[in-house]
Amino acid sequence: MRLDPELLDGPPAAGARVLALARCADVEEAAARVADPADAEALHDLRVALRRLRSTLRALSPLLGDALRERQRRRLRKAARLTGPARDAEVLLAWLEGARDRLQAPWRGAHDWLVERVERSRARAAAAVTSDAVPRLAEALPRLSRRLARPAPPPT
Repeated sequence: MRLDPELLDGPPAAGARVLALARCADVEEAAARVADPADAEALHDLRVALRRLRSTLRALSPLLGDALRERQRRRLRKAARLTGPARDAEVLLAWLEGARDRLQAPWRGAHDWLVERVERSRARAAAAVTSDAVPRLAEALPRLSRRLARPAPPPT
């Protein structure tokens, strides 16, 4: 994100809203990529974008005023939690892939069995991301973005 001098010279609440809006856009972009099975980095990028958005909202909450509702915060938290099992399975599968060649022949059958189980688990978790986490984000982010796009109330 590029910060314009106008933004930096403006009121802190306005800058906080612009930054939060940019983070919302990052999450929306990453969430749109999750449905593409050819995009191996989509889930990771979604998790990173969600973490950055939630951290930004938490850090800037005093400046955001009433733009962030508890309901939206809970939806973002739940969506982030729903992405965890799928990503954990992806990481475990990558590790197992690298470990196979180091195993002795008698253990490779057990390795293949474990890989199959983790792949099924990853598929179920990825389906949950697509069917539950992404719709939660599709509902929460536009509302949050509309609230953030409104002018910040004057300081009291």
